Parts: sequence; structure tokens; C-alpha cells
Amino acid sequence: MGRKGEGFLGKEESISIIEALQTYTIYAAKCLFLEDRIGSLEEGKLADLFVWDKDMLSIPIDEVRDLTVLMTIVDGEIVFQR
Repeated sequence: MGRKGEGFLGKEESISIIEALQTYTIYAAKCLFLEDRIGSLEEGKLADLFVWDKDMLSIPIDEVRDLTVLMTIVDGEIVFQR
């Protein structure tokens, strides 16, 4: 859990997993003015990605920190595989 001052952040101050993923992907691409090249999986865009051991959208939020990367793909090439 995050902390702010002496108290814990409340649920109303948190973001969803979807919002967190968008922040790291499409919103970051838009900030860099590169949304036509990166940030989402679409034909013609660069696609660097991770393959996780579980579906982060279907597990309890407390288990997301325990996800394990099984594979990393950069520029269409597997650069890591467990």
C-alpha cells in the first residue's frame, strides 16, 4: 500500500489496473507524441511486450506484485524467456 504523510492512501485515491496499464502505455506514448508508433497493439506499430504467468486483470489486486515475467519481446525478438 502506498503512503501519504502518516496515513494510508484511500481507495478513492487509487487507480485501477487498466488505468495503470494505460498510464504506462498509451498515455506515455501520447506525452511523447509517439502514439502513431507505440503505446497500443495495432498493425504497423512497434510492439515490445511482456508475457506474465497470470492474467493481471483477473487476479486479486494484492497478487499483482507477485506476477512473474515469462517472456519479454523487443522489436519482434524474444530477449528473455523463463
